[in-house]
Parts: sequence; structure tokens; C-alpha cells
Amino acid sequence: MPATLPPPSDRATDAASDGAGVAPSLVRFRDRVRARSGMAELLAFRVGAERYAFDVRALDEALDAPPIDRVAAHETSILAGLLRLSGVTIPVFDAGRLLGAGASQGGQVLVLRGASRRMALLVDDVDDVVALDLGGVRPPPFEASDDLLLGVVWDGASLTSILDARAIVSACQQRPTGGSA
Repeated sequence: MPATLPPPSDRATDAASDGAGVAPSLVRFRDRVRARSGMAELLAFRVGAERYAFDVRALDEALDAPPIDRVAAHETSILAGLLRLSGVTIPVFDAGRLLGAGASQGGQVLVLRGASRRMALLVDDVDDVVALDLGGVRPPPFEASDDLLLGVVWDGASLTSILDARAIVSACQQRPTGGSA
């Protein structure tokens, strides 16, 4: 049975402007993280032991164990299969392989919207929507050439990697879905 998260609010989580008269909700998430400015609502999820999060506004819905038509693909392929949702076929990509965390065991699917179509990520578990002060985000521990990783946040002994949802969608659309990676 699909479980849908409540839709995120359309208004910014912080009411102040960025100093240039631009509301934070209109500034790209990537730029807000880099500026370490304001608050954001993030969807946190897990792949294996790793915890990730991205701007919840990029999420259409989270589904609990939907039926996925698996596709025959090379073991390094990020394409996990196809999902039929509201009469539309949506490609489902393995978040673990995309993020270099190993193949996802795949209990949940996150449906994201791109510029022209939707796509989905297969993840192990969805944690929650969390409010985050972007001032606490630290730079990535290494130089990421794929633009997926924006920074990290420490919460006690736990590390959460902050991802750019637009870069996830772009990477899935550009990466080969079969053959060698």
C-alpha cells in the first residue's frame, strides 16, 4: 500500500530575505547551502548504514514497497527497474549505486520531479522530514566532481550527507542505464 508523505509547504521556512530582497524560497537550494544561510526542510533517507537528505520540495511522494518491474541490466547499472504510477511509467534508479554506497536493498521509493518528467530512487528506508539550520552544514570532506554532495551535517555521532536533488535527477538522466558505468 503506497504511503505518501504530506506535501511540503510552498512558503520558505525562514521569512527573512537574503539581504538582496530575494525570498529564500526563490534562491536555489544549492546556493543556500553554499551560503550556509537560513533554514530548510529536508527529507532524510538511508541506503545501508549511510544517511542522506535533500530538499523536501523536490519530492513528489514516498512509496512503501511499490511493485517494481525489474529490468535486466549490468551489475553496475543504476537503473533498478520501472514503476507504473497513475498510468505513467517512471524509471527507478538505485540510490546506493548512484551514491557509491553499494546496491540498495530497496524497501522504499522516492519519486522526484525533474524539469520535464518524474523519476524515482530506490532507497532502504525513509527517516523523516527534518528542519535544518543551513549554518551548521560543513563542506564535503572531499571534492565531488558530480555535484551531488553539497555538504555534511553531524548530529552527535551520526553523519548526514546533504544532496542536491536537481543533480540527482540530472545524474540519473545522463548516466548509462545498462552496460558499463
